Amino acid sequence: MVLQLNKLLIFNVYLLPDSSQWSGVLEKDPCEALAGSLALAYTSGLLVIVLGDLNARIAALLAKYLDPSCTSMDKTVTSRGTWLCGVFNDYNIVFVSSADVFGPGSGKYTSFQGTRRTVIDYVACSRPLFSHIKSFNVADRVNGYDHAALTVQLELDVGTLNRSFERPRKKAKIDVVLPAETPLDRLFITTLAAGKDYEKKLRALYGPVLNTTTPLRAQNVLGSKCTPQHVP
Repeated sequence: MVLQLNKLLIFNVYLLPDSSQWSGVLEKDPCEALAGSLALAYTSGLLVIVLGDLNARIAALLAKYLDPSCTSMDKTVTSRGTWLCGVFNDYNIVFVSSADVFGPGSGKYTSFQGTRRTVIDYVACSRPLFSHIKSFNVADRVNGYDHAALTVQLELDVGTLNRSFERPRKKAKIDVVLPAETPLDRLFITTLAAGKDYEKKLRALYGPVLNTTTPLRAQNVLGSKCTPQHVP
């Protein structure tokens, strides 16, 4: 599920475990669908918050080495976790979960399957949004539930968001006027103008190539019969 608030997209995500078979049940690989959606948001200049059960274990890995340090109770890294870090790095996303700046409560276990304890639920956001995250915490487990609740507080003025993080506009194209006083100047201009056309470029560089020959008269001799000359 994706919620849009002006230039902010909130992704509520569930990814099947690595061992689950999505083929035949879903039309597309959920991981590929998530990566494609994040790529589209990134190229469109939109900011994102990603939260949910991603079934990935990253321990204390960072999407990018300059991201805020993290500490997690889960010390295991899975292939899904490595993949997730790569995707977040590609699209300028940083983990909020387990970030030390939010205190020890940010790195607690989030999933409880029998006696097994793991961290597979996450909150992450576009890097420009990280400074707007005021708090994050993993709540204590409630009896009867196999996942803990994640609580994140974001303070953001939507109007300011639209003004502050707009994609930079392309600079206006400036036409350069070249001097055309001498024959060499004019030849240079002609060569530049012909640069996008290979044949024009050759003509501008070497001049026209002409080959004029004298017309020849051809006679069709198909079907003619050769008669030997009479020798007296």
